[in-house]
Amino acid sequence: MASGSRERFVRLYEDNSSRVLAYALRRVGDREEASDVVAETFAVVWRRIADVPEGRAELAWIFGVARRVVANHHRSGARFARLQNRLTGVRSDAVEEGLDLGPSLGPEALAALARLPARHQEVLRLAAWEELSQAEMAAVLQCSTNAVAIRLHRARRALQAAFERELGSETRLDAPRPGPERGHHNGGTP
Repeated sequence: MASGSRERFVRLYEDNSSRVLAYALRRVGDREEASDVVAETFAVVWRRIADVPEGRAELAWIFGVARRVVANHHRSGARFARLQNRLTGVRSDAVEEGLDLGPSLGPEALAALARLPARHQEVLRLAAWEELSQAEMAAVLQCSTNAVAIRLHRARRALQAAFERELGSETRLDAPRPGPERGHHNGGTP
């Protein structure tokens, strides 16, 4: 590898490894597995350094690699769980996958998000936690920006419906939270 490529790889790793680790932690939930995802992701970056785009697009490209690495980890984890279940006599559909979505969401929102299909969960996570633009999300998901906008709209609607079912009411995720009562400032009574 040329000296310039080596320096670029070091910069890519230093600039992006903590974001890739956060991305992986939210998807695999275990720090050791997340560290493996980071290592595998940057092994691909090392091998394909010439393919990594310049500028802000590089992070989206790296997230795309990390997404595929996480998918491989989930597939191998599911295979291991099925094997383990066969060995212990437990049905494989009784194994529940954990979903660590971060401490900022309440249990109802977490439960609602966990009930969504994986495609909806991923687009919502990329938008909310990774704070990617729709163009960057399109690069990660390998689709058009228009497709991302449609997927995001559908995912938000599905999340709203799941959240309402979870609470058993018409509570909206985007509704203002109740705060302290405020008096009227129009000269009338509070």
